[in-house]
Amino acid sequence: MNVVEYIFHQILERVKRILPEREIQYMPDVSGIYSSYRALTDLVFVTERYLQTKVLPIKWKIIKSSQLKTEGLSKKSKENYESLITHLEEGDINVNSNSLGFIPKSSKRYFDTFEGDNEKWRYRVDFTNQIFGIRHFHLDNHNTREDSLLYYVTVNDVMYFLSIGGHNDLYTDRNLKILIHEFDFLLPVLGIASMPDMPFGENPNYSIDDVRKMWVSGLNVSFIINDKYYTSTKLQTFSRVNTEIIRIIQNIYYQIQTGLKEHIEENSNTEIIVSENQNFENLKNGIIKLEKMGVDDEFEISVDYLRILPLIDYLIENMN
Repeated sequence: MNVVEYIFHQILERVKRILPEREIQYMPDVSGIYSSYRALTDLVFVTERYLQTKVLPIKWKIIKSSQLKTEGLSKKSKENYESLITHLEEGDINVNSNSLGFIPKSSKRYFDTFEGDNEKWRYRVDFTNQIFGIRHFHLDNHNTREDSLLYYVTVNDVMYFLSIGGHNDLYTDRNLKILIHEFDFLLPVLGIASMPDMPFGENPNYSIDDVRKMWVSGLNVSFIINDKYYTSTKLQTFSRVNTEIIRIIQNIYYQIQTGLKEHIEENSNTEIIVSENQNFENLKNGIIKLEKMGVDDEFEISVDYLRILPLIDYLIENMN
């Protein structure tokens, strides 16, 4: 097996366990990895969306904004709020469990279907983690009549609670403003950039429905706040895949090409394959052991993205 096939199959193995049964049919064929980045992009899209919709099992330090208000919550949602904080501070992986209901139901979907000319599925827009990196928990156990969402961002082992609101706040600049006014030092880490020299007139004043339709269409939304034009460096494309995923794919191929370069002889037909000595310990360190077919000479290359696979395994195995 060559190195590209090996990486494809390692990620595919995890994606098979992540995807809901009804979406298994959308998994890419290994043959696609030779003609296009698309097949590997499909897999990385799933693994990245999976990780972005989970809370890592670390003991979180919680910082609350001045805009965080719990007074309007029902008794049950207040209890859920306190329970959520306990789970987070203890680093309890069960905060992700379906039974607790903190994680949005939409996190369990990865692809949308449609009747197109060449394909009948597309990437699902991730409103659990919109382009500015702002995520949310449900405090109402999916009681749609209450619609109580806790908006937050994470950086390293710190979780910043921004506000409590409804689903409509997904499509406004409310939480972005809180980040800018109270936690502006987080903006570079979250990939949020201000461009004061951008030409603009009046703030477009998008409606909630405008923003939702634009995101669903694969378009991006930027906001003018304090006379600065704020956008994200992790935009989605028209195919609705995030540009961060494209960067990951390009980096995987770049690291493969760079690692193999000195071992590929000009006009050589010698095939480079994954060594029989390759094991999980190598994988979790991002290392792939390779050898030239018929030559007793083993060498290594590094592909950083492989280091996330043990984390995915841990989350899958410990989720209830």
